[in-house]
Amino acid sequence: MMRQARNMVGFCSLLLGCSAFAGLDQDVRDPDLRQAYLAIHFERQHPKEVVQIIHETVRNVEPALQPLGNLAKDPRPEVRSLVALLLGELNNPAAADPLWILLEDQNDTVRWAAAGAIIRLNQKMRITARTAGLKHEDPAVRALVAATLRQLQDKSAEDPLIEALRDPVMQVRMEAAAALGTCGTSAAVPHLIPLLQDPSVQVRTAAAASLGKLGDPSAVQPLINALNDPDWHVRARSIMSLSSLIYLETLLGEQKTNELAAGTQIPGQDISREFIQKLRQDTYALVRDRAADALKESEDQYSVEALVSAIISDDREARIHAARALILGNQKSAIPLLMQHRHHPNPEVREKIIEVLGELGGESEKATIIEALQDTDEWVRHAAERSLARVHTRLQKESNSSN
Repeated sequence: MMRQARNMVGFCSLLLGCSAFAGLDQDVRDPDLRQAYLAIHFERQHPKEVVQIIHETVRNVEPALQPLGNLAKDPRPEVRSLVALLLGELNNPAAADPLWILLEDQNDTVRWAAAGAIIRLNQKMRITARTAGLKHEDPAVRALVAATLRQLQDKSAEDPLIEALRDPVMQVRMEAAAALGTCGTSAAVPHLIPLLQDPSVQVRTAAAASLGKLGDPSAVQPLINALNDPDWHVRARSIMSLSSLIYLETLLGEQKTNELAAGTQIPGQDISREFIQKLRQDTYALVRDRAADALKESEDQYSVEALVSAIISDDREARIHAARALILGNQKSAIPLLMQHRHHPNPEVREKIIEVLGELGGESEKATIIEALQDTDEWVRHAAERSLARVHTRLQKESNSSN
């Protein structure tokens, strides 16, 4: 009975809250402001005294942009931050004007609210980037402006962001480098490459990421050099950049390898060789994973042969990542090579070969897997049982789909 009473009280409170919210929502003249109230849960989630101050100022004004702009100059930061949220929900590009000013506010909460509001407004309608804040005296402002520009993806911000790459503050350089990945063009590449030698690992990682997004072949050799960076974050990000779609098509595709070699003197096999080295030798698992991910997309036979070579090596970690790469890449061309080593003296190698055959093989490989059921090693036999079941299930599905 008491539980029912508590539930009823809670239900009534919810109804009363909705009613009050609906009442305040309806008490404004500007329909855009009404939608803004709803979007940010104006009355429910913000201090009542701040809500009251703003509401009394804007309730009878249409459009509400001008009084909100005036409130953006209020001496109280809690008012300015809530105003920023409302401005971000208006269907008016002019709302960006006070928001860019608030992005340079002395209060960090107001600045973060303004940044989110600018991004939100840009999602509703395209707004023009403003870069003056990149020269603000406060480095926290400069960094936040760069981070905001990154989300706008406006190419007009490229030159000011390139200039910000020379900022003395690490956080600003990092955000500017990251922003050029979305706001930059090939013109930014020569300015990003030197940042692969920046003292800050965060800056080097951001530069490597943006070079991958921009996809300019002139960044290939610097990214290859970055594979030997002392920090694993940079190595992993450099692998990801080199293996991005545009690089795979340009560097490792059979038809375009010669084109790249002619333009940069870096054959696709050299890129694969670098990935293989990281797969087999890097001390960090995430770097090895990224190398395996890169190789799984490659269609050149050299990469497949290198992955098989890693599987039959003495390096247990390399075997795991190489097998994963072959399976995820559905590299069926590896099957004949693997079959040659099905009687390898190392049982761990035999186990991994049977595992890959179970994922990639078909009717032709069933005999080899059945043979492995009699292997002297228990783990190989277990792998054969699992693989045989996978092959059987896959062949059954193919048969059903063909019928």
